[in-house]
Amino acid sequence: MQKKKADLSTTLRSAQDDAFTPPVLWINARWLKPSESPKRNKKMSAKIIVADSPEDFALQCARLVADNAKEAVEKRGQFSIALSGGSLASQLYIRLSEEKGIDWAKTFVFFGDDRFVESENPYSNFSLAFDSLLSRVEIPNGNIFPIDWNASTPALAADSYANTIEAILGEGANNIPKFDFIHLGMGPDGHTASLFPRSSALQIDDSKRIVVTNHAGLKPWVDRITFTLPLINNARTIVITATGEIKAEKIKKAIEHPDENILDLPIAGVSPSHGNLIWLLDKAAASLLGL
Repeated sequence: MQKKKADLSTTLRSAQDDAFTPPVLWINARWLKPSESPKRNKKMSAKIIVADSPEDFALQCARLVADNAKEAVEKRGQFSIALSGGSLASQLYIRLSEEKGIDWAKTFVFFGDDRFVESENPYSNFSLAFDSLLSRVEIPNGNIFPIDWNASTPALAADSYANTIEAILGEGANNIPKFDFIHLGMGPDGHTASLFPRSSALQIDDSKRIVVTNHAGLKPWVDRITFTLPLINNARTIVITATGEIKAEKIKKAIEHPDENILDLPIAGVSPSHGNLIWLLDKAAASLLGL
């Protein structure tokens, strides 16, 4: 039976109601001063893959997902992945839907960020992933966890999503859930997920806040729900995909200058504490790296 986006609304509400606890009011969270930069993990060496062509780019991304999925299922019995949005992600996910060897019945899909809009909205990252990937593979509806667009406010949606992630994945050794795989993109301004330069989501000094609301300051003028850096950096594998010469300077800064201010360049804050970081780039995006 073909999956429909509307079918997931009831599934989502049921799953999140089961996992839901009353939202925490974060009145005691410490906000960083404008001159402060968020704490970063010790920089680990990243692997850089430069694809030869768009086809090779999509193939490399699909293989990375498939290899990590196989290892996770063999070691832990399931595979947890957080997807991203954007036109590049759509192209990659179509190719990923064709990849063999992924046990989708044991795969749990989340979203690293999304706009606070309904599932059918063209600006929805869930909608993009559903059309390009999730509707094309044999994954149970109960394994897909969109952000709760039915919540009365973005803040409640963020708290609900954090609770759902904790309920499904549990807590790691540092009391933060651990994803097997997080896919991130990067904007020309250096943002990733919905962590934008100088935005409030980067200025909360509280590692237990794993999902928060944020504002992009650009169209569409809607609230965002996003993973925070502590949750992102706790993943076993993080893959950042980026294409185009317009992003080359920001990529060079993030990779070659580990002391770059995260408030100005959020992607520089992606530094897994005990995991693997992989940059998958095209030749234009990698053009300033001297590879």
